[in-house]
Amino acid sequence: MLPAVWRGGTGWRAHAYLTQTLPQALEAVDLQVEGRIASMLQNQVNGQRWRFVVDSSDAGVPRLLELSWYGPFGQVPDASQPLVPDWAQGMALSPGQRWRFTVRIKRPHGSRNPHGFDYELLAWEQGVQATGYVRKQPAPELLAVTSQYPLQRWRQGLRDRIQGEALRLQRWLPGGGAEHAQTALGVVAALAVGDQQAIDRKDWTLFRQTGVAHLMRIR
Repeated sequence: MLPAVWRGGTGWRAHAYLTQTLPQALEAVDLQVEGRIASMLQNQVNGQRWRFVVDSSDAGVPRLLELSWYGPFGQVPDASQPLVPDWAQGMALSPGQRWRFTVRIKRPHGSRNPHGFDYELLAWEQGVQATGYVRKQPAPELLAVTSQYPLQRWRQGLRDRIQGEALRLQRWLPGGGAEHAQTALGVVAALAVGDQQAIDRKDWTLFRQTGVAHLMRIR
């Protein structure tokens, strides 16, 4: 009985997910969305990414997106300073903020490598139905700073303090540089606040191959 119920629930979830799939005609075109930052901001080499809950949009845009912003190509940000997009007028992005963005999005796609990290599966598990980036023009508009997602703000603050120890950690890692320090701190952040996005995709592959990936999913 229970296996049948489990299979039925999985099938229902898959059907619900597919009914909200991004139409192909909306891929790689400018779309306007309004909504809320619903996750911690994940720092990248030259920008950030986050989960965005859509409240208002063009028809066909899914409810949950993973968005990014990117700085000028080749510019290396100062690791000691918070990352702030130039269109945000000096305000760091934070969970609970409501924004109006112009974005370009596409359906999630994973690697074709059968032994590599399956991002498409992860997106399905977490309900992310499209990924993309914020366009600088028309300029994004901050609509409100709400009190929503207080846990995410607390987790982001703790995660940022952990990652702020990178320079100190470099001095303790024998032969390690900034990349090794960030990898180690990503694991610490995952264990401390459940920030799985802080772990690089290639490290997820290593954790799966060595059988310890489940430890990083502890909440």
